[in-house]
Amino acid sequence: TEIDADAVVELGEALLSLPQLKRLSLEISGNAIDCEGLLELGRHLKALVRLTQLTLEFSDNEIRSDALVEFGEQLLSLENVVDLDLHFENNEIGTDGFVQFGGKLKDLAQLRSLTVDCSDNEIEIDGLIGFVKHLQTLEQLADFTLSFDQTPEDVWMVKLMQAMLEMPQVEVFCIQQSRCTRAELAVRMADLQQLAPP
Repeated sequence: TEIDADAVVELGEALLSLPQLKRLSLEISGNAIDCEGLLELGRHLKALVRLTQLTLEFSDNEIRSDALVEFGEQLLSLENVVDLDLHFENNEIGTDGFVQFGGKLKDLAQLRSLTVDCSDNEIEIDGLIGFVKHLQTLEQLADFTLSFDQTPEDVWMVKLMQAMLEMPQVEVFCIQQSRCTRAELAVRMADLQQLAPP
């Protein structure tokens, strides 16, 4: 049975009865959740001010860029969340919207760990770079994972890695399921720079 926007509203209302909740993981992938459903959930999540860890799996739904940006605004009320894990694979998210979403997440100054999977959307490599550049202001962020399905040319991959290395406190990165330290990422970038055209 598919979960639609109405079911998400019911779920959100049920969450309101758990104001002391500190950890929440919702797996609602492969359903018929549209922009309205995402924003209804976000509206209810705003009340869970004690949350410190939030995982949302919204893959294979019908979420567009405008709703993602607004959802990012809703997340800003969760001032105690330090571990944020977001999966939006196979939706309808575009480059500009993804960059703007990063512009919202940059105001979650308390974040220490961030995972974002944006595979199978309509996001170009420059959108990934723009997203990462917004996150460079997150001085508490120590662990960053970004998953995507693009196969960028070496020169673009170098630019993405450069943007990541400018995230001031991140010591552990994960790109395409490959974890590495800051030093290891710098070595990988240097190797790619040698291969990339001038």
